Amino acid sequence: MVFQLKKWHQSEQKNHYLRWPGGEAWCSENTKLNQFLVDSGLNFSEGSHTYYLPPQKNLRRLLGEMVDVYPSNSGFKILKDPGNPLEAEYMGNHEDGRSADKVRRLLTGRPHQQMIVANYIHYQGLGPKIYDVCCIERGEQRHTIFVVDHVFGRSPSMTECREFIRILKTVLKKSLLSMSIRNWENGGDFKCPSCNGNLFISKGVEGVFYQYVDFQNFALESPQAWSRTIIKNNDKKFHFGNKREWRKGSYLYQSVPGFGASAKRNTDKRWNKILDVLNENSISLSKRMVLDVGCNSGMMIAASLKKGALWGVGWDTQETSKVARLLLDSMGASRSTLVGANLSSSYDLEKDIPKNLLKFLNGAIIFYLAIQHHIGLIKSLPSIPWHVFVYEGAQKETIEQSKKLLSNLLVEGVSVMSSSYITDGDSSKRPLLIMKKIQEPE
Repeated sequence: MVFQLKKWHQSEQKNHYLRWPGGEAWCSENTKLNQFLVDSGLNFSEGSHTYYLPPQKNLRRLLGEMVDVYPSNSGFKILKDPGNPLEAEYMGNHEDGRSADKVRRLLTGRPHQQMIVANYIHYQGLGPKIYDVCCIERGEQRHTIFVVDHVFGRSPSMTECREFIRILKTVLKKSLLSMSIRNWENGGDFKCPSCNGNLFISKGVEGVFYQYVDFQNFALESPQAWSRTIIKNNDKKFHFGNKREWRKGSYLYQSVPGFGASAKRNTDKRWNKILDVLNENSISLSKRMVLDVGCNSGMMIAASLKKGALWGVGWDTQETSKVARLLLDSMGASRSTLVGANLSSSYDLEKDIPKNLLKFLNGAIIFYLAIQHHIGLIKSLPSIPWHVFVYEGAQKETIEQSKKLLSNLLVEGVSVMSSSYITDGDSSKRPLLIMKKIQEPE
Protein backbone atom coordinates (compact mmCIF):
# COMPACT_ATOMS: atom_id res chain seq x y z
CA MET A 1 0.00 0.00 0.00
CA VAL A 2 2.86 2.39 0.85
CA PHE A 3 4.43 1.75 -2.59
CA GLN A 4 1.08 2.35 -4.29
CA LEU A 5 0.56 5.59 -2.37
CA LYS A 6 4.04 6.88 -3.25
CA LYS A 7 3.45 6.10 -6.92
CA TRP A 8 0.07 7.86 -6.85
CA HIS A 9 1.50 10.95 -5.15
CA GLN A 10 4.23 11.19 -7.78
CA SER A 11 1.64 11.07 -10.57
CA GLU A 12 -0.40 13.77 -8.82
CA GLN A 13 2.52 16.17 -9.08
CA LYS A 14 1.36 16.66 -12.67
CA ASN A 15 -1.97 18.08 -11.52
CA HIS A 16 -2.27 21.78 -12.07
CA TYR A 17 -3.75 23.87 -9.28
CA LEU A 18 -5.15 27.35 -9.86
CA ARG A 19 -3.02 30.19 -8.57
CA TRP A 20 -4.85 33.34 -7.51
CA PRO A 21 -3.36 36.71 -6.59
CA GLY A 22 -4.72 38.06 -3.33
CA GLY A 23 -7.18 40.93 -3.44
CA GLU A 24 -6.25 44.54 -2.80
CA ALA A 25 -6.64 43.97 0.95
CA TRP A 26 -4.69 40.68 1.10
CA CYS A 27 -1.97 40.69 3.73
CA SER A 28 1.51 41.93 2.95
CA GLU A 29 4.51 39.64 3.28
CA ASN A 30 5.37 40.96 6.72
CA THR A 31 1.90 40.54 8.22
CA LYS A 32 0.90 37.44 10.18
CA LEU A 33 -2.17 35.83 8.62
CA ASN A 34 -4.15 35.54 11.84
CA GLN A 35 -3.60 39.20 12.79
CA PHE A 36 -4.44 40.26 9.27
CA LEU A 37 -7.76 38.39 9.38
CA VAL A 38 -8.62 40.01 12.72
CA ASP A 39 -7.85 43.45 11.30
CA SER A 40 -9.85 42.77 8.11
CA GLY A 41 -13.14 42.90 10.00
CA LEU A 42 -14.39 39.78 8.20
CA ASN A 43 -16.22 36.97 9.92
CA PHE A 44 -13.93 33.95 10.30
CA SER A 45 -13.32 31.00 12.60
CA GLU A 46 -10.03 29.46 13.61
CA GLY A 47 -9.16 25.79 14.04
CA SER A 48 -5.93 24.07 14.94
CA HIS A 49 -4.77 23.97 11.32
CA THR A 50 -7.03 26.32 9.37
CA TYR A 51 -8.82 29.63 9.17
CA TYR A 52 -12.31 29.46 7.71
CA LEU A 53 -14.05 32.33 5.89
CA PRO A 54 -17.79 31.70 5.39
CA PRO A 55 -19.76 33.36 2.55
CA GLN A 56 -20.08 37.10 3.22
CA LYS A 57 -19.81 40.53 1.65
CA ASN A 58 -16.40 42.04 0.88
CA LEU A 59 -14.67 38.67 0.40
CA ARG A 60 -13.60 39.76 -3.07
CA ARG A 61 -11.61 42.66 -1.61
CA LEU A 62 -9.64 40.12 0.38
CA LEU A 63 -9.44 37.07 -1.88
CA GLY A 64 -9.68 38.74 -5.28
CA GLU A 65 -11.21 37.35 -8.46
CA MET A 66 -11.27 33.76 -7.23
CA VAL A 67 -14.44 34.59 -5.26
CA ASP A 68 -16.32 35.12 -8.55
CA VAL A 69 -15.41 31.70 -9.95
CA TYR A 70 -16.96 29.49 -7.29
CA PRO A 71 -20.66 29.25 -6.30
CA SER A 72 -21.95 32.06 -4.09
CA ASN A 73 -22.47 29.65 -1.17
CA SER A 74 -18.73 28.81 -1.07
CA GLY A 75 -16.61 29.03 2.06
CA PHE A 76 -12.81 29.25 2.01
CA LYS A 77 -10.67 27.09 4.31
CA ILE A 78 -7.14 28.51 4.45
CA LEU A 79 -4.39 26.21 5.69
CA LYS A 80 -2.11 27.66 8.35
CA ASP A 81 0.79 25.60 7.04
CA PRO A 82 2.23 27.88 4.34
CA GLY A 83 2.88 26.69 0.81
CA ASN A 84 1.05 25.65 -2.33
CA PRO A 85 -1.08 22.46 -2.53
CA LEU A 86 1.99 20.38 -3.39
CA GLU A 87 3.84 21.65 -0.32
CA ALA A 88 1.32 22.39 2.44
CA GLU A 89 0.30 19.75 4.96
CA TYR A 90 -3.07 19.30 6.65
CA MET A 91 -3.05 16.70 9.43
CA GLY A 92 -4.79 16.27 12.76
CA ASN A 93 -3.24 16.46 16.22
CA HIS A 94 -2.52 12.75 16.69
CA GLU A 95 0.90 11.42 17.62
CA ASP A 96 1.26 7.72 16.81
CA GLY A 97 5.05 7.49 16.70
CA ARG A 98 7.48 8.34 13.93
CA SER A 99 6.82 5.31 11.68
CA ALA A 100 3.04 5.45 12.13
CA ASP A 101 3.01 9.20 11.45
CA LYS A 102 4.96 8.67 8.23
CA VAL A 103 2.41 6.13 7.01
CA ARG A 104 -0.44 8.42 8.11
CA ARG A 105 1.03 11.23 6.03
CA LEU A 106 0.94 8.94 3.01
CA LEU A 107 -2.61 7.81 3.79
CA THR A 108 -3.82 11.36 4.34
CA GLY A 109 -1.96 12.71 1.34
CA ARG A 110 -1.54 16.23 0.11
CA PRO A 111 -4.51 18.59 -0.30
CA HIS A 112 -5.49 17.30 -3.77
CA GLN A 113 -5.96 13.77 -2.44
CA GLN A 114 -7.75 15.11 0.63
CA MET A 115 -10.23 16.84 -1.64
CA ILE A 116 -11.09 13.47 -3.20
CA VAL A 117 -11.56 11.89 0.24
CA ALA A 118 -13.74 14.82 1.34
CA ASN A 119 -15.96 14.42 -1.72
CA TYR A 120 -16.28 10.70 -1.00
CA ILE A 121 -17.53 11.62 2.48
CA HIS A 122 -19.98 13.99 0.74
CA TYR A 123 -21.03 11.15 -1.56
CA GLN A 124 -21.76 9.08 1.57
CA GLY A 125 -24.03 11.90 2.78
CA LEU A 126 -21.88 12.90 5.75
CA GLY A 127 -20.05 16.04 4.65
CA PRO A 128 -20.10 19.10 2.38
CA LYS A 129 -19.09 19.24 -1.26
CA ILE A 130 -15.52 20.39 -2.00
CA TYR A 131 -15.24 22.48 -5.16
CA ASP A 132 -11.50 22.93 -5.39
CA VAL A 133 -8.12 23.20 -3.74
CA CYS A 134 -6.11 26.18 -4.97
CA CYS A 135 -3.42 28.64 -3.96
CA ILE A 136 -3.56 32.33 -3.10
CA GLU A 137 -0.32 34.23 -3.33
CA ARG A 138 1.30 37.60 -2.92
CA GLY A 139 5.01 38.13 -3.28
CA GLU A 140 6.69 35.14 -1.71
CA GLN A 141 3.61 34.20 0.35
CA ARG A 142 1.69 31.06 -0.62
CA HIS A 143 -1.39 29.69 1.13
CA THR A 144 -3.43 26.63 0.17
CA ILE A 145 -7.21 27.08 0.19
CA PHE A 146 -9.98 24.47 0.10
CA VAL A 147 -13.13 25.90 -1.50
CA VAL A 148 -16.12 24.20 0.12
CA ASP A 149 -19.89 24.26 0.06
CA HIS A 150 -20.69 26.20 3.23
CA VAL A 151 -22.70 24.28 5.83
CA PHE A 152 -25.64 26.15 7.31
CA GLY A 153 -26.52 24.19 10.44
CA ARG A 154 -26.57 23.96 14.20
CA SER A 155 -24.54 22.06 16.78
CA PRO A 156 -25.81 18.54 17.54
CA SER A 157 -27.19 17.22 20.80
CA MET A 158 -25.46 14.33 22.57
CA THR A 159 -28.07 11.93 21.19
CA GLU A 160 -27.65 13.23 17.64
CA CYS A 161 -23.87 13.01 17.86
CA ARG A 162 -24.00 9.42 19.07
CA GLU A 163 -26.28 8.59 16.15
CA PHE A 164 -23.76 10.17 13.78
CA ILE A 165 -20.96 8.03 15.28
CA ARG A 166 -23.12 4.93 14.79
CA ILE A 167 -23.75 5.85 11.13
CA LEU A 168 -20.06 6.63 10.60
CA LYS A 169 -19.04 3.22 11.95
CA THR A 170 -21.41 1.58 9.48
CA VAL A 171 -19.98 3.60 6.60
CA LEU A 172 -16.43 2.72 7.62
CA LYS A 173 -17.36 -0.96 7.70
CA LYS A 174 -19.24 -1.09 4.38
CA SER A 175 -17.56 1.51 2.16
CA LEU A 176 -14.11 2.46 0.86
CA LEU A 177 -13.67 5.00 3.65
CA SER A 178 -11.21 4.42 6.46
CA MET A 179 -9.52 6.33 9.27
CA SER A 180 -5.86 7.31 9.07
CA ILE A 181 -5.62 7.48 12.89
CA ARG A 182 -5.86 4.82 15.57
CA ASN A 183 -8.38 4.93 18.42
CA TRP A 184 -10.30 7.63 16.57
CA GLU A 185 -13.40 7.29 18.81
CA ASN A 186 -11.39 8.56 21.77
CA GLY A 187 -10.04 11.61 19.96
CA GLY A 188 -11.35 15.15 20.39
CA ASP A 189 -12.35 15.39 16.72
CA PHE A 190 -14.99 12.69 17.35
CA LYS A 191 -15.89 13.40 20.96
CA CYS A 192 -19.58 14.06 21.43
CA PRO A 193 -21.51 16.23 21.33
CA SER A 194 -19.63 18.73 19.12
CA CYS A 195 -16.73 16.63 17.76
CA ASN A 196 -14.44 19.60 18.38
CA GLY A 197 -16.88 21.87 16.55
CA ASN A 198 -16.69 19.77 13.38
CA LEU A 199 -20.20 18.28 13.36
CA PHE A 200 -23.32 20.16 12.29
CA ILE A 201 -26.96 19.26 11.87
CA SER A 202 -28.73 20.59 8.79
CA LYS A 203 -32.29 20.30 7.56
CA GLY A 204 -33.00 19.05 4.09
CA VAL A 205 -35.96 17.94 2.01
CA GLU A 206 -35.75 14.46 3.52
CA GLY A 207 -35.30 15.67 7.10
CA VAL A 208 -32.27 16.10 9.35
CA PHE A 209 -28.84 15.11 8.05
CA TYR A 210 -25.29 15.22 9.42
CA GLN A 211 -22.43 17.32 8.06
CA TYR A 212 -18.90 16.61 9.32
CA VAL A 213 -16.65 19.40 8.05
CA ASP A 214 -13.15 18.19 8.97
CA PHE A 215 -11.73 15.52 6.66
CA GLN A 216 -7.99 15.34 7.33
CA ASN A 217 -8.24 12.19 9.47
CA PHE A 218 -9.96 10.14 6.76
CA ALA A 219 -8.53 8.13 3.88
CA LEU A 220 -9.68 5.77 1.13
CA GLU A 221 -8.70 2.13 0.87
CA SER A 222 -6.46 3.14 -2.03
CA PRO A 223 -6.06 6.43 -3.93
CA GLN A 224 -7.98 5.19 -6.98
CA ALA A 225 -10.46 2.90 -5.23
CA TRP A 226 -13.48 5.18 -5.71
CA SER A 227 -12.77 5.72 -9.42
CA ARG A 228 -12.31 1.98 -10.01
CA THR A 229 -15.63 1.23 -8.32
CA ILE A 230 -17.48 3.78 -10.46
CA ILE A 231 -15.92 2.48 -13.67
CA LYS A 232 -16.61 -1.15 -12.78
CA ASN A 233 -20.26 -0.54 -11.86
CA ASN A 234 -21.20 1.80 -14.70
CA ASP A 235 -19.71 0.45 -17.92
CA LYS A 236 -23.22 0.24 -19.46
CA LYS A 237 -23.98 3.89 -18.63
CA PHE A 238 -20.72 5.03 -20.22
CA HIS A 239 -21.09 2.71 -23.21
CA PHE A 240 -22.13 4.31 -26.48
CA GLY A 241 -22.35 2.99 -30.03
CA ASN A 242 -22.28 -0.51 -31.43
CA LYS A 243 -20.94 -3.44 -29.41
CA ARG A 244 -17.97 -5.44 -30.64
CA GLU A 245 -18.06 -9.20 -31.04
CA TRP A 246 -14.65 -9.55 -29.38
CA ARG A 247 -15.75 -7.53 -26.33
CA LYS A 248 -17.75 -9.06 -23.53
CA GLY A 249 -21.02 -7.13 -23.29
CA SER A 250 -20.91 -3.36 -22.82
CA TYR A 251 -17.68 -1.49 -22.29
CA LEU A 252 -16.56 2.10 -21.86
CA TYR A 253 -16.78 4.58 -24.71
CA GLN A 254 -13.91 6.74 -23.41
CA SER A 255 -10.89 5.14 -21.81
CA VAL A 256 -10.07 6.54 -18.36
CA PRO A 257 -6.34 7.36 -18.20
CA GLY A 258 -4.59 5.38 -15.49
CA PHE A 259 -7.15 2.55 -15.52
CA GLY A 260 -6.98 -0.60 -17.60
CA ALA A 261 -10.67 -0.89 -18.51
CA SER A 262 -11.32 -1.53 -22.21
CA ALA A 263 -12.90 1.26 -24.23
CA LYS A 264 -13.96 2.12 -27.76
CA ARG A 265 -11.97 5.39 -27.82
CA ASN A 266 -8.45 6.06 -26.58
CA THR A 267 -8.64 9.26 -24.52
CA ASP A 268 -4.86 9.74 -24.29
CA LYS A 269 -4.37 9.54 -28.05
CA ARG A 270 -7.23 11.93 -28.81
CA TRP A 271 -6.18 14.38 -26.10
CA ASN A 272 -2.50 14.38 -27.03
CA LYS A 273 -3.29 15.12 -30.66
CA ILE A 274 -5.51 18.06 -29.67
CA LEU A 275 -3.00 19.33 -27.13
CA ASP A 276 -0.17 19.21 -29.67
CA VAL A 277 -2.13 21.54 -31.97
CA LEU A 278 -2.89 23.95 -29.12
CA ASN A 279 0.76 24.01 -28.06
CA GLU A 280 1.97 24.53 -31.65
CA ASN A 281 -0.30 27.58 -31.85
CA SER A 282 0.72 28.89 -28.40
CA ILE A 283 -2.80 28.45 -27.00
CA SER A 284 -2.91 27.70 -23.29
CA LEU A 285 -5.81 26.16 -21.40
CA SER A 286 -4.91 28.17 -18.31
CA LYS A 287 -8.01 29.72 -16.72
CA ARG A 288 -10.15 29.13 -19.80
CA MET A 289 -13.69 27.81 -19.72
CA VAL A 290 -14.08 24.42 -21.41
CA LEU A 291 -17.40 23.28 -22.89
CA ASP A 292 -17.77 19.63 -23.89
CA VAL A 293 -20.91 18.77 -25.86
CA GLY A 294 -21.58 15.04 -25.61
CA CYS A 295 -18.98 14.66 -22.87
CA ASN A 296 -19.66 11.00 -21.98
CA SER A 297 -17.54 10.27 -18.87
CA GLY A 298 -15.98 13.75 -18.92
CA MET A 299 -12.40 12.76 -19.70
CA MET A 300 -11.74 15.78 -21.94
CA ILE A 301 -12.87 18.00 -19.07
CA ALA A 302 -10.63 16.13 -16.63
CA ALA A 303 -7.64 16.49 -18.97
CA SER A 304 -8.35 20.21 -19.45
CA LEU A 305 -8.55 20.85 -15.71
CA LYS A 306 -5.19 19.13 -15.24
CA LYS A 307 -3.79 21.70 -17.65
CA GLY A 308 -5.24 24.58 -15.64
CA ALA A 309 -8.64 25.20 -17.21
CA LEU A 310 -10.85 27.42 -15.08
CA TRP A 311 -14.01 25.30 -15.18
CA GLY A 312 -15.51 22.59 -17.34
CA VAL A 313 -19.15 22.30 -18.39
CA GLY A 314 -20.27 19.07 -20.05
CA TRP A 315 -23.55 17.81 -21.55
CA ASP A 316 -24.76 14.26 -22.01
CA THR A 317 -27.82 12.16 -21.16
CA GLN A 318 -29.28 12.34 -17.66
CA GLU A 319 -28.03 8.87 -16.78
CA THR A 320 -24.50 9.34 -18.15
CA SER A 321 -23.94 12.84 -16.76
CA LYS A 322 -24.97 11.77 -13.26
CA VAL A 323 -22.33 9.05 -13.13
CA ALA A 324 -19.74 11.23 -14.90
CA ARG A 325 -20.18 13.79 -12.13
CA LEU A 326 -19.12 11.18 -9.57
CA LEU A 327 -16.22 9.98 -11.70
CA LEU A 328 -14.82 13.50 -12.05
CA ASP A 329 -15.13 14.07 -8.29
CA SER A 330 -13.33 10.77 -7.67
CA MET A 331 -10.45 12.02 -9.84
CA GLY A 332 -10.23 15.43 -8.18
CA ALA A 333 -11.72 17.20 -11.22
CA SER A 334 -14.41 18.99 -9.23
CA ARG A 335 -14.21 22.36 -11.02
CA SER A 336 -16.92 21.15 -13.34
CA THR A 337 -20.63 21.18 -14.03
CA LEU A 338 -22.26 18.16 -15.70
CA VAL A 339 -25.67 18.67 -17.31
CA GLY A 340 -28.17 15.95 -18.18
CA ALA A 341 -29.81 17.09 -21.39
CA ASN A 342 -31.80 15.96 -24.41
CA LEU A 343 -29.45 17.60 -26.90
CA SER A 344 -30.58 18.77 -30.32
CA SER A 345 -29.63 21.45 -32.84
CA SER A 346 -32.00 23.91 -31.14
CA TYR A 347 -30.64 23.35 -27.62
CA ASP A 348 -29.54 26.46 -25.71
CA LEU A 349 -26.17 25.67 -24.14
CA GLU A 350 -25.67 29.00 -22.38
CA LYS A 351 -28.69 28.54 -20.14
CA ASP A 352 -26.88 25.68 -18.39
CA ILE A 353 -23.66 27.56 -17.71
CA PRO A 354 -23.62 28.76 -14.08
CA LYS A 355 -24.40 32.49 -14.04
CA ASN A 356 -21.26 33.37 -12.09
CA LEU A 357 -19.16 31.80 -14.88
CA LEU A 358 -20.73 33.60 -17.84
CA LYS A 359 -18.30 36.50 -17.40
CA PHE A 360 -15.42 34.04 -18.01
CA LEU A 361 -16.91 32.58 -21.20
CA ASN A 362 -14.92 34.82 -23.55
CA GLY A 363 -12.07 32.76 -24.98
CA ALA A 364 -13.65 29.37 -24.20
CA ILE A 365 -12.60 26.10 -25.78
CA ILE A 366 -15.44 23.94 -27.14
CA PHE A 367 -15.18 20.20 -27.71
CA TYR A 368 -17.68 18.86 -30.24
CA LEU A 369 -16.42 15.32 -30.59
CA ALA A 370 -18.26 12.61 -32.56
CA ILE A 371 -21.63 14.18 -31.69
CA GLN A 372 -22.71 16.16 -34.80
CA HIS A 373 -24.09 13.11 -36.60
CA HIS A 374 -26.30 12.41 -33.55
CA ILE A 375 -27.69 15.85 -32.72
CA GLY A 376 -26.68 18.12 -35.60
CA LEU A 377 -24.81 21.38 -35.15
CA ILE A 378 -26.30 23.44 -32.33
CA LYS A 379 -27.53 26.72 -33.83
CA SER A 380 -26.42 28.91 -30.92
CA LEU A 381 -22.74 27.95 -31.20
CA PRO A 382 -21.76 31.05 -33.27
CA SER A 383 -23.03 33.33 -30.49
CA ILE A 384 -20.77 31.79 -27.84
CA PRO A 385 -17.50 33.79 -27.58
CA TRP A 386 -15.27 30.74 -28.04
CA HIS A 387 -11.64 30.97 -29.06
CA VAL A 388 -11.03 27.34 -30.06
CA PHE A 389 -13.53 24.87 -31.51
CA VAL A 390 -12.47 21.22 -31.67
CA TYR A 391 -14.63 19.17 -34.04
CA GLU A 392 -14.50 15.43 -34.57
CA GLY A 393 -16.75 13.91 -37.22
CA ALA A 394 -18.29 10.53 -37.85
CA GLN A 395 -16.58 7.46 -39.20
CA LYS A 396 -16.40 7.62 -43.03
CA GLU A 397 -16.95 11.40 -42.93
CA THR A 398 -14.38 13.34 -44.97
CA ILE A 399 -12.65 16.59 -44.10
CA GLU A 400 -14.45 18.27 -47.02
CA GLN A 401 -17.81 17.10 -45.65
CA SER A 402 -16.85 18.35 -42.19
CA LYS A 403 -16.06 21.82 -43.51
CA LYS A 404 -19.40 21.92 -45.29
CA LEU A 405 -21.21 20.93 -42.07
CA LEU A 406 -19.31 23.63 -40.20
CA SER A 407 -19.97 26.39 -42.75
CA ASN A 408 -21.91 28.48 -40.21
CA LEU A 409 -18.83 28.54 -37.97
CA LEU A 410 -16.18 28.92 -40.68
CA VAL A 411 -16.83 32.61 -41.21
CA GLU A 412 -14.60 35.66 -41.37
CA GLY A 413 -12.25 35.75 -38.41
CA VAL A 414 -12.19 31.95 -38.03
CA SER A 415 -9.31 29.85 -39.31
CA VAL A 416 -8.62 26.12 -39.33
CA MET A 417 -5.43 25.48 -37.38
CA SER A 418 -5.42 21.77 -38.12
CA SER A 419 -7.38 19.35 -40.28
CA SER A 420 -6.48 15.68 -40.23
CA TYR A 421 -7.84 12.23 -39.54
CA ILE A 422 -7.58 10.37 -36.27
CA THR A 423 -7.78 6.63 -35.67
CA ASP A 424 -7.82 5.32 -32.11
CA GLY A 425 -9.20 2.50 -30.01
CA ASP A 426 -11.83 0.47 -31.89
CA SER A 427 -12.85 3.44 -34.02
CA SER A 428 -12.15 3.80 -37.74
CA LYS A 429 -10.62 7.05 -38.91
CA ARG A 430 -12.56 10.24 -38.30
CA PRO A 431 -11.94 13.84 -39.40
CA LEU A 432 -10.55 16.15 -36.71
CA LEU A 433 -10.73 19.88 -37.32
CA ILE A 434 -9.40 22.39 -34.80
CA MET A 435 -10.50 25.96 -35.49
CA LYS A 436 -9.47 29.28 -33.99
CA LYS A 437 -11.53 32.44 -33.78
CA ILE A 438 -9.98 35.85 -33.34
CA GLN A 439 -10.54 36.40 -29.64
CA GLU A 440 -12.80 39.29 -28.79
CA PRO A 441 -11.43 41.78 -26.26
CA GLU A 442 -12.72 41.38 -22.71
